[in-house]
Amino acid sequence: MSTSRASKIEQLGKSLRKHYKLIPTATERSVMDHLIYACVLEDASYEAADEAFAKLLQNSVGYNEIRVTTLIELAETLANIPRPNEAALRIKRILQSVYDTRYSYEIDDLKKSNLAKATETINGFRGMSPFVAGYVSQIALGAHSIPLGAASLKASVALELITAGESEKGIIPGLERAIPKAKGLEFAQLIHQFGVEFVADYKLPNVAAVFKDLKVKYEPVVEPVAEPKVKKPASKKVAATKVDETPIEEIVPAKPVAQAKPSKKVAANKPKASPPKKVVDVKVPAKKAATKAQPTKKKVSKSQPANAKKAPDTKASKTVKKAVAKNSKATTALSKKKPR
Repeated sequence: MSTSRASKIEQLGKSLRKHYKLIPTATERSVMDHLIYACVLEDASYEAADEAFAKLLQNSVGYNEIRVTTLIELAETLANIPRPNEAALRIKRILQSVYDTRYSYEIDDLKKSNLAKATETINGFRGMSPFVAGYVSQIALGAHSIPLGAASLKASVALELITAGESEKGIIPGLERAIPKAKGLEFAQLIHQFGVEFVADYKLPNVAAVFKDLKVKYEPVVEPVAEPKVKKPASKKVAATKVDETPIEEIVPAKPVAQAKPSKKVAANKPKASPPKKVVDVKVPAKKAATKAQPTKKKVSKSQPANAKKAPDTKASKTVKKAVAKNSKATTALSKKKPR
């Protein structure tokens, strides 16, 4: 730790003792009570934490009932402290972790065990924050630990005691070396009160006096409020991109009737007397003549069928034919003689 930081921590301790007072600590509480109280105290004033903790114990039979209580009900019970939802979540997680590992909420045996082992056990519970772990280690186990919540760290950054990167780690480097163990409880209470008031209003008299003692001018950085951008629904944007990317053939379905109209117009513009049509006109009379000749053939077929076979010539028929031929010759010869 640099000399300038150590001297600044010493100056801060003197200023805090001048403007803030110590709060009596309930040392008769059990280790489990200190755990739950620390969950409520983080980033809250001592007065508000005392009230919320007392109300929490009054509304339940024991810690097991608190463990099975819903987050909403717990947050309503802790409504008088800042961020009650986070406090309720810490309480439920720690109670569940203690129950899963110990099967009981009696953990006072940690006071008698080795300090390093007891601290390791406390830090191993789920839901444990650096502030809760530091508070229990200091108050319940007697370790040299100074608990720092988010409010105290934010005030330390404003005092230019630490950087924003160090604040994210949840510690003030070299704090335990600059503050002796005998004064650790006092410094922890005073810086906690200062941090809570700083977050609530940095213009409060005690807060302003501490900044003046350390000769630090604090001006909060006001971030510009961005105007809300009116965004179109996502569904409309997707629909627009689909229409742009889809081919026209898929958007407008093909209509057979609409496509047939241009072909008809083109056919109407063509000349009627086309060579193929003349050939057709010449062939039409021939077809008609053929159809007229067909009935005569049918009549012949009625009188004498085309498929009928000729009767075979017999000897009697031959003689009859010869006689008829002679008679016809004789009649012709007589007709040719001149009259006398």
